[in-house]
Amino acid sequence: MKRLVFLLFISCFFILSCKEEQEINPIDTKQLLQYDVIVLNEGNFQWGQGTVSMYNSQTSETIHKVFQANNEQRPLGDVAQSMTFKGDTAFIVVNNSNKIEIINLLTFKSIGQITGLNSPRNMLIVNSEKAYVSDLYENKIYIIHPKSFEIIGKISTDSWTEEMVQVENKVFVCAVEANAVFVIDVQSDQLIKKIPTADSPQSIVADKDNNLWVSCSGGLEGDTAAVHQIDVNTLEVVKSFYAENERITYMDLAVNSTKDKLCLLSNQGIYQFSIQDENLSTEPLIKANGKYFYTLNINPKNDEIYVADALDYQQQGIVYRYNFQAKEKDNFRVGIIPGAIYFK
Repeated sequence: MKRLVFLLFISCFFILSCKEEQEINPIDTKQLLQYDVIVLNEGNFQWGQGTVSMYNSQTSETIHKVFQANNEQRPLGDVAQSMTFKGDTAFIVVNNSNKIEIINLLTFKSIGQITGLNSPRNMLIVNSEKAYVSDLYENKIYIIHPKSFEIIGKISTDSWTEEMVQVENKVFVCAVEANAVFVIDVQSDQLIKKIPTADSPQSIVADKDNNLWVSCSGGLEGDTAAVHQIDVNTLEVVKSFYAENERITYMDLAVNSTKDKLCLLSNQGIYQFSIQDENLSTEPLIKANGKYFYTLNINPKNDEIYVADALDYQQQGIVYRYNFQAKEKDNFRVGIIPGAIYFK
């Protein structure tokens, strides 16, 4: 349930048949260290199928259900939404289980949970004393202590919130229903500005100049999708790329290692553009060609593009690996509905 478009498909999966789970052998730390790509698989809504897959980019080997294997067969939960990292600790946001699972990244063993959440989406570590957690239903951003794992406050919003990025003492938040990027002062934990955007902003990244890029899906009503560049000093939109027609939906944004080029995921494929460009190409760099591309990310070590295909939302998805010139290097199976990709 990573993006707004996914809500269209929720009702389709209650007819899935249950299969008996097989016990998975624990994976030792030495083996885990060899796997440098983490894929978080959402699983079907209300089926508790959230899992973690890991991929070794040197050997092309993949391991599955890593959390379950190293936590005495305990399932991760319902809708594994996103992950946040701080040193050797990882925070896995499990949306419909209303929790954040905290693990040791070296062993993948659980070291705690953050509970009492409504419908958490994404987590941003602000500093050593606090983190923000966006939410689907609460119309609030939770303030979490990243060491004690406790909720220490809330910031009122008037919208479902999604991805966040921090630039110096400000956090910029995608506010989906408000059609805006909210700006929060991290010292006061106060919302200080709402920057208007196109319909349904959901993904946001910072470039090398600390300017922001935000993608707007166009929403369920079929409005025109857009990508905006926001100046962090003036807090204004300074550049916009609009989709050619209302059939095109924009989703994830990812930035390359030098932060001067971006990839944009859409239902048509993957577009690539420079922060200096004044227009978006009408042709995707990598065409979807019938695949349902669901999420993407760029490996900061070598600028390889990883994009996940959710297929029919019932079987194991596929992750495709391309170089930055769009040549496919590999592909591998992961879990059901791969919704986020990370690099160790």
